[in-house]
Amino acid sequence: KRNDGCFLLTLQDGDIINIDVTIYLNGYHGDTSRTYLCGEVDEPTKQLVKVTKECMLRGISACKHGVSFKAIGERISEHVNKYGYSIDPFIGHGVGTIFHSEPIIWHTYDYEPGFMVAGQTFTIGKPLPWPSSSR
Repeated sequence: KRNDGCFLLTLQDGDIINIDVTIYLNGYHGDTSRTYLCGEVDEPTKQLVKVTKECMLRGISACKHGVSFKAIGERISEHVNKYGYSIDPFIGHGVGTIFHSEPIIWHTYDYEPGFMVAGQTFTIGKPLPWPSSSR
């Protein structure tokens, strides 16, 4: 542990790392992230990262004017279940003048009301599923 309270970790073969970048430009907040494999990664870890990206893409594919926000979590949950994974509650969020603003985008089945509107901007993250046996 450094004297400023931060931890220094050395990446090892087989690790995965997610780099999340946030920007504030012209009064608006936004963020993006990308996951990387470090060195030699075993097949179950590669599969986990692959399914995570597929979940994000399936969530995005649900988006269109008039569709319930619930459709995003449904698509993600259906895909995760095929692989025997589970997801801790994880959310995307609106992009705007307030960081992590409405709408809240659940990546699991949810019961929140709300419908997508053309021109609305929000994030859909890569929800990291976990093998159900590891819980």
